[in-house]
Amino acid sequence: MGNSFDEIWNSLRSRLIRQISTATTFNQYRDIDPRVDSANAATLRLYNLREYLYVVLPTAKILVLGEAPGPWGTRFSGIPFTCERQLVEGNLPIPGKQTSSSNPDINLRKTPPYESNSAMIFWGTLSPYFRQLLVWDVYPFHPHKIGDAFSIRTPSWKEVLEYADIVKMLTDVVKPRRVLAIGRTAHMLSERIGIPARYISRLLTNKGLPVLSFSLYGRRWGGATT
Repeated sequence: MGNSFDEIWNSLRSRLIRQISTATTFNQYRDIDPRVDSANAATLRLYNLREYLYVVLPTAKILVLGEAPGPWGTRFSGIPFTCERQLVEGNLPIPGKQTSSSNPDINLRKTPPYESNSAMIFWGTLSPYFRQLLVWDVYPFHPHKIGDAFSIRTPSWKEVLEYADIVKMLTDVVKPRRVLAIGRTAHMLSERIGIPARYISRLLTNKGLPVLSFSLYGRRWGGATT
């Protein structure tokens, strides 16, 4: 890394906390939903993300780009492709904190600490390569439908382009040997900003074999996405 970690982190943090949550976007790094979040949840999510980047930025060889956070993974953990249950239960080689309230004020179909099925599949397969992967969503906030904070929508192209600079910055920092773009939106952005990427057309579910599959140091392996 050319710049110090603190310089990189401060630049990234300042970009992430600018976005104000709207009726269709929740910025998990700036805001909280008092119905489900702890009082200092946004600060804890920034802490979790910083700890993740501190570990992987010096060693990452592959950049995995997703589309946007879903309602049960990054939205609570602060780390792309990761859920807070994995952090709390120590399933990953980084420290992490629960950001959800242990006693939510609304009745959700899940209980805290929240679990994302796709995140569990992803790291359940790829955890041995944890330090070699930098994972990031091209739209870093949780896009949802109006009136349903725990839904998911596809971010607009305008929204994605607004944060293309973060993808460029992380690519410049890591200088990955390979970039994987999961889904059409991530692949379109990588093409738009001139980053060659392999297109992964669809996601892995817990009913099938890995769709995300590529060579790492001459070996074949696979995984899942959020």
